[in-house]
Amino acid sequence: MKAIEEVVRVFQALGQDTRFKVFKVLCGRTFCVCELEEIFGITQPAISHHLAILKDAGLVDDSREGQWVFYKANVERLEECWHMLMGILDLPIDKLAGMDEIAERVKEIERNPKAPRRCR
Repeated sequence: MKAIEEVVRVFQALGQDTRFKVFKVLCGRTFCVCELEEIFGITQPAISHHLAILKDAGLVDDSREGQWVFYKANVERLEECWHMLMGILDLPIDKLAGMDEIAERVKEIERNPKAPRRCR
């Protein structure tokens, strides 16, 4: 997976208010779905949906204890994505995979002496 797509997926997962709050709660300790239902006052399917998105982005880990599944935040994944994001932002645009066309458009505007330097 490309770094940009990976970073976007993680930040999209956290970009929804409830998911961000679930992630924050899970940073403190592990919880099962029924406990998260009680904390957030939403249904089991809704909590499970949010957890699935966070888990798909690698932000939540789970562990089974008998019939119960407990969830916890994978803070290391968020730190990893933060470092990826900073690396992406440090690179020139023409060095990023999948940004060739955009980099070329930027160069065209920079070469055009009639291009306005600021939009008004």
